[in-house]
Amino acid sequence: MLADNRIRLWIAETGIGKCAVGYAVAVADEGARSFSSFELKRLYLFYRFHGNGIGKKLMQDVLSFAERMKSESCWLQVHEANTHAIEFYKRCGFVQTGSDLFRAGEGSYRVLTLSLTLRR
Repeated sequence: MLADNRIRLWIAETGIGKCAVGYAVAVADEGARSFSSFELKRLYLFYRFHGNGIGKKLMQDVLSFAERMKSESCWLQVHEANTHAIEFYKRCGFVQTGSDLFRAGEGSYRVLTLSLTLRR
């Protein structure tokens, strides 16, 4: 994954001990220009680190990268029951643009598609 030019990773770590506590993964959409639009594939933070600004910092790092790349949009999918994450993304400016069914085993789960327009 680290060698793929279509993927970027960010790691959040503690100040003392440099232990990883979260990460973000962005995957460029297919297109003429790398990262003109991309999926925020993952933004994860260990639960005990929620609420102290680390998730917001990870998102800021991703969006700073998007600005440097002159990205036009970012999108993601999140399970509809993950209200904590949905509210976080909405505070970051994402809006719901669709929904899909995600099949896993014999079950189906509704995921929401959220998007953020970066350049107009």
